[in-house]
Amino acid sequence: IMLLPNTENLQKALSAVLENKAKNAIQSPQLPTRFYKDNRTAGFDIYNVHCASCHGLDGKGKDNLSPPLVDSEYVSGSKKRLILLVLHGIRGPITVNGKRYDMKAVMPGVKDNPMLNDKDIADLLVFLRNSFSVSDTNVSAEEVTKLREATKDRTEMFTEEELMNQ
Repeated sequence: IMLLPNTENLQKALSAVLENKAKNAIQSPQLPTRFYKDNRTAGFDIYNVHCASCHGLDGKGKDNLSPPLVDSEYVSGSKKRLILLVLHGIRGPITVNGKRYDMKAVMPGVKDNPMLNDKDIADLLVFLRNSFSVSDTNVSAEEVTKLREATKDRTEMFTEEELMNQ
């Protein structure tokens, strides 16, 4: 069975091109009147604002500042661990892809950032998992909310050892 495209729309578009050509009019594309943003696109915007300066736009990290996110077991592994890491941050050395990083800086958590709600954080995590790993990419705002509530009294950043026990 051969499937044909919607010929009515195609005919309308071709007719408009021919009419404009006959009038010597400029051929301008039809632009959408509203833009759709899915959670990966929204997550990309959040990553650019809050994460890329340390982890790099390509997610490969920066020497003495941050480890890579690409193929990181933190990004591709446990969703709970990733959510907690982003909410509360991490301090101290960290091992990523078998390499130990003795970072000079800490990664701050975003739990107290008024610019980011739980949906924003979920969108960021979906972007990370979709872009820098091969893993289940779904992280919901409800999962972030649940872990935020469960750890609301925590005031310190995690260490790698604490995170690995999550």
